[in-house]
Amino acid sequence: MKNQIDRRAFIVQASAVPVILGFPFVIKGKSQEEISKEIPKILKEGLDRMKEEYKYGLIVVIPEGEKEQADLTKMLDTILKSSDEKIHELLSAGVWICLPEKEVQKHLEGSKKDEKLIAIDMQGKKLEGSKNIPEDMGFLITKLQLLLYGKKNIALQKWSEEAKGKFTKEDLGKIDESFSSLKEEESKKSSEYLSGKMPKIVSLVVLSKLLSDVKDVRQRFTQIIEKYYASNPIEKNGSRLPYGLKWETEIDKDPPHDPCPGCGKAVIRQIERRFLRLVTN
Repeated sequence: MKNQIDRRAFIVQASAVPVILGFPFVIKGKSQEEISKEIPKILKEGLDRMKEEYKYGLIVVIPEGEKEQADLTKMLDTILKSSDEKIHELLSAGVWICLPEKEVQKHLEGSKKDEKLIAIDMQGKKLEGSKNIPEDMGFLITKLQLLLYGKKNIALQKWSEEAKGKFTKEDLGKIDESFSSLKEEESKKSSEYLSGKMPKIVSLVVLSKLLSDVKDVRQRFTQIIEKYYASNPIEKNGSRLPYGLKWETEIDKDPPHDPCPGCGKAVIRQIERRFLRLVTN
């Protein structure tokens, strides 16, 4: 895709926000052939992590249109900077992979051209797709939960059973015992044991949290998820940064000049901007 937006102009337009997320297909881009060569590696990394950590996945489809790309950039910006526990849970529970629209149709059987979000199982098979991305954060969270967890958490229950099947009988006994203990009362020992088993038991933790009617119990499981989320570096692809994306820092070479209150002379403020880019760029 040819560049239609000057890089400097894009930065100036967006300089009001502290963290700027720019899509590489808007600012610059590789040829379709170059991009296609990168996709198998990105997919393999994401699928390998899903199998290693007993997780389901979420494909975020990168559209071709510049306006649509800008809209998606805004959504990713909101999600990755969010302090909402539910967002942290969704990022921790599933493996997120961002892929260009044409590559999704090429590599994911059953995907449809107009789908923007697609849930996949541990084997990389499509489970469910969505044709829209809600702008409202509350509706977006509900949409993501529905995709990853399924109606009435049916997909999450199946996912949890798959995860259980990968543990030894002895480990599973200790895991069940720790869950039972936390449902009864606060237990540092049980909490630390389950935290040590993350992220392989993330589906079990999320399911236990969602099925509980007791606020204190839900909070105990939330703390385990938050601890795991905080332990993941934001720069590394995984639970806090979707596959297919990377951070890039840029220092503005022509920053604004502010007058000094005392002498009136210009004071140069160095501005460092952070961009979120597709690794295919």
